[in-house]
Order: sequence, then structure tokens, then C-alpha cells
Amino acid sequence: MMVSEGVKIRAAIDTESVRAVMLVSGGGCIALLALLPSIIGTSLVVGMMWAFACWVLSLSLAVISNVLRRKCSLIYDQHGYNPPTGKPKFGIMPKEPWVCWWNWKLLYTSIALFVIGGAIMVGYGFAGMDELTEIRAAEQPQNP
Repeated sequence: MMVSEGVKIRAAIDTESVRAVMLVSGGGCIALLALLPSIIGTSLVVGMMWAFACWVLSLSLAVISNVLRRKCSLIYDQHGYNPPTGKPKFGIMPKEPWVCWWNWKLLYTSIALFVIGGAIMVGYGFAGMDELTEIRAAEQPQNP
């Protein structure tokens, strides 16, 4: 069976979506690690570590989702792009094979964790604004 151009386009979009999630989560982790030395000893460290944990988990889930996406693609290919649905479990009735269902759930959870980590960091940032201002003022050279 020939794969339609639409299927190829959607697969390319899915690939770019997973790459984008991995890029922002990984980039966020690196940015937080770079920020760590400047906020050691402040209340922002707690928020940063929670955000870091969210973003590491987000990155991990995106990678796992990508592996499951490959397996899902194989199932679709083996069944002429009309695979059987997964058997109901735990009250969930997937409309596609379980591996495909998990692929999407993990990707969406990964995106949600990135947003949650960002919200945590922003919240702690606003809450610690006075503390950050004091640190900045202390670092500035005093004029005689």
C-alpha cells in the first residue's frame, strides 16, 4: 500500500513537534543549571529545583514518546494503516493500539510538565523579586 502525501506530512509534523518539546525542555534544563550559581543561597533555589525536575521529566517523557512513536508507526505499517484498536483496560477504550495511545499521552504530559516547570520558575521569580534586587544591589560597586 502506498503511503499518502498527507500521512508523510503529518509524520514530518509529528517529528518536528517531538523535537521542539525535547529542545525546549533540554534548553530549559541547561538554562537553569547555568542560573544555579547566581541564586545559590536564595529562596529561588527551591523553585529552580522543582522546575528542573519538571523539565528533566518532560525531556525523559518526550524521548520515551519518540520511541513509542516508532513502534506505533511499525504497527500501522504492518496493518496497512488500519491497525486494530487496543483492548479496553482500566476503563480506557483506546481508538488505536495501546503503544500509540501511550505515545500521545506521554507527549502531552511532557508538554504539560514543561509549562508547569515554567510556571513554577516564574512564580518563585516574582515571589523572590525583592531578594534578587537586594543581591543585585550588593553586587554593584559603591560610588564614593
